[in-house]
This record gives sequence, structure tokens and C-alpha cells, in this order.
Amino acid sequence: MLKLFNKSKKNKDLLKELIHTDRMNYNEFQDYQLHKLKALIFHAYKHSIYYREAIDHSGLQVDDFSTLDDLTELPVLKRELVASDASSALIADNIDSMSIKHTVSGGTSGLPVRTIFDNKRTSILLAAARRYNLWWGREFGERTAILWGNIRPSFIRTLKRLPRKMFRFPGGVLALRTNVMTPQKFAEYYQRLYRMNPIQLEGYAGSLYRMARFMKENNLLVWSGLKLVSCKSEKVTSAKRKEMETVYKCPVTEIYSCLEIGNIAYECPEGRALHVTGEHVILEVIDDAGQPVYNSPGSILLTDLDNYAMPLIRYQIGDIGILSDKKCLCGRPHTVLKEIIGREADALRLANGRELIVGVWDTTLSKFKQIRQGCVRIIDLGRLQIDLILSEEMPQKDEKRLRELVENIVGEGIHVEFRKVDSIPDLRSGKSPSLRWAEQEVDINNEN
Repeated sequence: MLKLFNKSKKNKDLLKELIHTDRMNYNEFQDYQLHKLKALIFHAYKHSIYYREAIDHSGLQVDDFSTLDDLTELPVLKRELVASDASSALIADNIDSMSIKHTVSGGTSGLPVRTIFDNKRTSILLAAARRYNLWWGREFGERTAILWGNIRPSFIRTLKRLPRKMFRFPGGVLALRTNVMTPQKFAEYYQRLYRMNPIQLEGYAGSLYRMARFMKENNLLVWSGLKLVSCKSEKVTSAKRKEMETVYKCPVTEIYSCLEIGNIAYECPEGRALHVTGEHVILEVIDDAGQPVYNSPGSILLTDLDNYAMPLIRYQIGDIGILSDKKCLCGRPHTVLKEIIGREADALRLANGRELIVGVWDTTLSKFKQIRQGCVRIIDLGRLQIDLILSEEMPQKDEKRLRELVENIVGEGIHVEFRKVDSIPDLRSGKSPSLRWAEQEVDINNEN
């Protein structure tokens, strides 16, 4: 993959550009973003029916966009619109049909969305991924194993067809489906990983955590070559990260991504903060009134600065996050994403009117070292069932405290039943279940 990357002068130039922007100060970086935003707005107004109408309705002229704050004058692009037939109005009328690619989100954590993009976006995403590897002292294209959910057969066939010479190291990429896992399947995958000896491991946070837990419970040693683990698609709790780093014996990092935009934010080694790839995307967080908000939860909006085929400007992806008003101690100029809390689609309004989001369960259950894994099942809007896998028995005082905390979260009039169980099934997607599926799984492990 490294050799393939280096064959393209455009890719190499983009990487140099991203390394240069790393050294910019805050004002220089904002000017860089504004330059890209202006070009995108001009293109979208000229070639997209939706944005031409949106900009005209806002009362702005294309030339009026003189600061990044002017972006807030445009309407929020709802996920429901992008998922509907009306999304055709977003597509540029000058696209090269031979160069575009299609993506379809799985819809396991919200509405399935179909989008298109061109080669320009692919190049910037490759450059950003390689820069992330350089941050951590790694090379893009090293032997990599992927633990993903329902990996499409076509993807695996493509990997098998790739010539080995495309990769810096023999072995290339090993893709393993984790949508349905059993102890036997974990044992098989461990053997395959051990034989391959990947230098990098990436995939769903839940899949990577379950593999680490299987290795720990069976006293299995990590292979010697592993240097970096990258978690995507699910929230990485501090407890999960701590245990994975103990088992894998290397840094475990978080990458925030979505199919519609690509990789959005990468974790740096110095400050262990999620850096928004501002060269590619502008990330906003707004409150219920649509106003920008920092250091408290809000709805995430994304503007893809590189997708000219189907511009996505102020796209409300459906995630809830916290944007920091401070910069990372590493000195890079990027916006810092303080935390990904969960998905708006995962929020549930109970019978008493109280609204719950997914992140509350991670925070609550992680307070108890005996809880290794939990699953909150919504029986109906007035009744919850919480299944717990315990590493050891909970003292009576902790059981009482847990019940009090949960009852305080759900409010009056909601019946909560606790059950101790031996196992909790996975979703077919390979991700943790969510409230949208009438259950929310929370992986916790506080064992020393």
C-alpha cells in the first residue's frame, strides 16, 4: 500500500501539505480552512440545486463568505434528507461519472445513507491516514489485521486480488468478520492473527476489546510484532482502553469516522486528544437551539471540504459529542473533539418523559469494578431490564448504590430489573447493541 501511495505524485504532495499544516499556527490554519470552504461554497452554489436554493434563501451572496463563522448562516443538512430520494438535489451537475465512488452506511445506528464522492476525497483521506501513522512512528501499509463487523464479501475478494508487492511488508491485510462470534471463532482468529503477526490492528472498538478479553481469559500472549491498535465506529471507554493496552502491550488509539465523510478525527500520541482533520472537514457542535456550543454535549455537524461530487455542508450525522475550546498540548492547530458520547438515534424517551442517551450507561456502570459487561434492554417505555456479567460478586452496599444511581437516571415511575447472566449476544453487525434496537450493551472491565 505504501508503494502504491508513493506512485502518485498527487498523494505525496498532499501528504507534504498535511505535514506543513501541522506546523501552522491557529490563524494560519483558519485561513487555510476558509480558502477551501470558499471554493466548496462557490462550487456547490454553481452546480448543486439544493445549495443554490439554500444560499439564496439565506440572503447571502457567495462572495459574502469571509469567515468560518459565516458557515452558520446555512441551514443544517438533516440526515433524513440525505437518506431520502430528495438527496439527488445535492449531487453536482458536473460530476465525472467515471471517477465517482458510492458508499452505503449500514444503518445499524441510524438511517442507512447512500452518498457518492470522487477521487479528490480519496486522496486526502489516504494522506490523512498516512500522517496519522507517522504521528505514531508507523508506516501506512504495514501488515494490518482488520476486525470488522459484516465485512462485504466483495471487499475480501478485492483484498485477495491485491498483489503482495503493493505492501511494504509481506502478508498485506487480513480482514476478519466479527458480526457473529463464538469461543471457537475467537480461537481461530487468534491463531490466524498470531501466524500473520500484524504490526497494526484496527476495527470496531467492541470487536478489538472482545478479542483482548478472550486472550486475557485464556492466558494467550500477544504476537510479537504488534505496535498500534486503532479503534473505530464505537465509543472507547477508559476502562476498555486500559485493558486492551494491557493485553495488546501497545498504544490503543481512537479514530472517529463515518462512511459518508471518511475518517474525521485521529488521536495524537502527545496529548492523546482526538484531532479533527480540519484540512478535510469542518466539525461543529450545536445545542438544541442550533447555537455553537463548547465543552458540553451537542449535535455534531460536518462539512466535507473535499467532496465536490455530492457536497455535504453542515451535515447532521446524528452523533452527539463535546467540542473543546482548548487546543491540544502537542501544538497542532486542529480542533479537539473532547468526547463522542453516542448517537441521537440511540436516545430514548421513557414513559415519564425523561430522555436517555447511550453514554450514560458507560459512565454509570464503569463505577463498579465487579461489572465486566452489561446490556440494558428496553422491555417497554416504562420498564428496563439490565443484564450484568460480573467478574466477582457485588457487595450488598454496591448493589444498593447501583440501583440508586440507575433509578436516579431513569426517574420516577420506571421499573428496573437487574439480572446476573453468563453471556450477552452480539448484534449481527458486530457492533454493540443500541437503544435503537431496544437494548444497549455496555462493555466494562475494571479488573486489575
